[in-house]
Amino acid sequence: MKWLLLFLCLDTIFLPIPADANSGNDPFLGANQYPQYRNISGLSGGGFGINASGYGSLTGATAFSTPIAYVLGHGEIRILGAKMTFGGLNLNSDHSNGSGVFMIGGTIGHVNAAFTDFIKSSQWDQALNLQLGFIPSAKNRFAFSIGVQDIIGHGGAAGIFQKGDSASTRSLFAVSTYRAETRKRPIYFTLGIGTRRYRKSFASVSTRIARPLRGYIEYDGFGFNEGLLYTMKLSHSSILPVETDFGFLLIRGRYPTLSIGFGF
Repeated sequence: MKWLLLFLCLDTIFLPIPADANSGNDPFLGANQYPQYRNISGLSGGGFGINASGYGSLTGATAFSTPIAYVLGHGEIRILGAKMTFGGLNLNSDHSNGSGVFMIGGTIGHVNAAFTDFIKSSQWDQALNLQLGFIPSAKNRFAFSIGVQDIIGHGGAAGIFQKGDSASTRSLFAVSTYRAETRKRPIYFTLGIGTRRYRKSFASVSTRIARPLRGYIEYDGFGFNEGLLYTMKLSHSSILPVETDFGFLLIRGRYPTLSIGFGF
């Protein structure tokens, strides 16, 4: 059953060519609106769970289009895709946009570093992301990291053919996450500031609702996004354990978005 669910999600999100994030129907078009960056972030925790040590986690913090302070490390790999629709529920229409993510994390001493090749639209225009974070001690509930979304900063600030699209999209950010312990489960609070895409600041809260299900809400500088993330193990092999994440959220409370991700 789980493999059938996986196939259906792959068919829905990855096989159709994603419509441009710059379609004339896109409600996010406009100078300094960053339409290609309002989908999945391509940063640690975006569309999957992660713990303070930098491992993928079935119970850790998560967000979608905004950073969290926990940084992927330890040689782990994440492959993700997401599709947002702003024309009903038809993900194959011109009223949608999609993004793809390939992320790898490494660890040196007490520092995690995650590098991402981020595919922003069907034009296969790409951005490279980098995030660095110190691994906090087990007793320390605060974590802190810094990073940059789109290292090269080669456009996409308004949408293709839109005035101001050639402006740099290199967005630096600094972010902190606090783990609040409760009797039932931890709650993760995140707050951050940055430049360009994150110039208006950002915040998120996430927690486990049930064993395989987490809920979160984030403020991305433009509005609030609310989502659910369902995670399961496809393989428990000690050699290559495979985790998959299925997400559903509403961007700005009104635009349905689906995501799927795999962790190795």
